[in-house]
Amino acid sequence: MVPHYVYVVLLTLAWPVVAAAQVPSVPAPSMRVQVKDTTRVEVRRFFEPQSGGGNPHYAFPANRLVATIMLITIAGSVVQLWRAPSLRALVAVVLVVAPVTLAGRRVVPNAMRLGARGDDVATQRALARTIWRDHVLCFAAILAFLALQL
Repeated sequence: MVPHYVYVVLLTLAWPVVAAAQVPSVPAPSMRVQVKDTTRVEVRRFFEPQSGGGNPHYAFPANRLVATIMLITIAGSVVQLWRAPSLRALVAVVLVVAPVTLAGRRVVPNAMRLGARGDDVATQRALARTIWRDHVLCFAAILAFLALQL
């Protein structure tokens, strides 16, 4: 008796030969391409903010989704601490509250200021580095939180 996987392998290898044999050769249709001399008009790009300033509702609905997930994580950690008080649960709450607070107090305002593009290039570069550094700290804290939860 032949195992089933042998049939699968044979059908997989034979399929291109069978498919090529069934397709009749049809001449390719002639194509006509017409190019017009037009002036390209730039419109506001969808994924970039307007150059006049940052719109606080620009990131909608992702901003609300991220905030909701953060609050659900904090609530779950607090409930875990309330149901089974321990040092591990307390450290987990601290490890999740710290990056959320950092994000709300520094990252979001700095990102809105950077998105407004109202500062000179050196200030924007400093803001971007600050945002990156804060993200690295938040990432490390969330990794430690996940390590405690697992």
